Amino acid sequence: VSSLVAYDIYREYFNPEATGKQILFVSRIVIVVFGLLMGILSIFLDWLGLNLGWVYLFMGCVIGSAVIPLWNLMTWDKASAK
Repeated sequence: VSSLVAYDIYREYFNPEATGKQILFVSRIVIVVFGLLMGILSIFLDWLGLNLGWVYLFMGCVIGSAVIPLWNLMTWDKASAK
């Protein structure tokens, strides 16, 4: 996440002439902020009574619903460049 933000967002849009030290600083800030946000999210999910079992079930439902459309996309003749 930190490399994505530092290189693809900060260097691309905010400071194209950023030095290595500036990119490293932004990367470290992003690591701290992302860690704090994920900690807050985990506390909130625990407060709601949602544990990792619920999270895994939810992920399975969300990701599982995309399996058939992706399979159809990969096997459909008209979807290829041929």
